[in-house]
Amino acid sequence: MDIQRLSAEVFLPHIGADFSLLGDGDTVLMVKLADCRKYPRGTMPGTARTAFRLLFETAANQMPPRNDGIFTIQHETIGTVGPVHIGRVISDRADTAVLEIIFN
Repeated sequence: MDIQRLSAEVFLPHIGADFSLLGDGDTVLMVKLADCRKYPRGTMPGTARTAFRLLFETAANQMPPRNDGIFTIQHETIGTVGPVHIGRVISDRADTAVLEIIFN
């Protein structure tokens, strides 16, 4: 899917669904979409879409030894999106890694 045409509406119906994050080499992270939130007040004037962020969750022990990277998102109905920069953010559960993507 064209990254310029993405919006929160593409992802909202898929909260709780499984996604794959494909990184460099043979890195593949199996994740669940935990949250999709719009940020209209954070949207720059004149942009085509409302800023939004995605939060994905996975088992902490599945994470590669880094906190961010470039990944391609894959989902069975959305298709392939990316590459995008994904960063690990603080989780309130030690056994869960939370990954964030911001689109603005």
